[in-house]
Amino acid sequence: MDGTGLTRTTPSREVYVPRVARVRSTPVVDTLHVRLLHGQTPEELAQAAEGLRHVFQAHRCKVVEDAPGRVRVVFYAHDPLTRTITPMDPAAVPDLGGLPVGLSEDGEPYRLRLRGRHILVAGASDSGKGSVLWSLVRALAPGVVAGTVELHGIDPKRMELVFAPTCLRAWSSVTRWAWSNFWRTTSPGCRSGRTGSPASLGITSRPSRTRPWSRAAACISSRLVNARPRQNESRM
Repeated sequence: MDGTGLTRTTPSREVYVPRVARVRSTPVVDTLHVRLLHGQTPEELAQAAEGLRHVFQAHRCKVVEDAPGRVRVVFYAHDPLTRTITPMDPAAVPDLGGLPVGLSEDGEPYRLRLRGRHILVAGASDSGKGSVLWSLVRALAPGVVAGTVELHGIDPKRMELVFAPTCLRAWSSVTRWAWSNFWRTTSPGCRSGRTGSPASLGITSRPSRTRPWSRAAACISSRLVNARPRQNESRM
């Protein structure tokens, strides 16, 4: 670290170096947990990140503050997201608290939580929105077969969900805002008129064949979004 200016030398020529408390390695990432010297800031290490990257011959280096006086220096050996990955094998029992749908930048599975959540996937054309949708459907497939998960689909453009109607308990290509009536008539919770918190609706409860976990997998087109009345528009 001396060559990157991260050491401190006293008038008596004693050299102090930031202490590496722990090292964690994966095939893609090496993470150094570092304790800063007195008076040293995370910004100093961040400014030296490019120099450290070349020292360790890494693809990329970043510095993350964990706590006062503690940082993580993360070295990426390569970028695992530059290649197309094969679909992940679904678990026999889907974990709604973290479904594996892809890879994160550290090469570890990226897990998406569905239980008790609403999820919006947005992006430009050909950005990969459909891959996210089908990764979710694939991860939930064992639950669909077992009868513990129900999927409801809305596909106004007939470009995504139309290709796998057998995966869905109910499917529609309705346009404009008729989808609300479709959901009301197909969702067990809406049919019974239940109201209340997500927990009271069974969204966070353990799914079973008699009380399956139900969620809409909707592929909404620009026609549907733009059909919303202006007086109801809001910004996120």
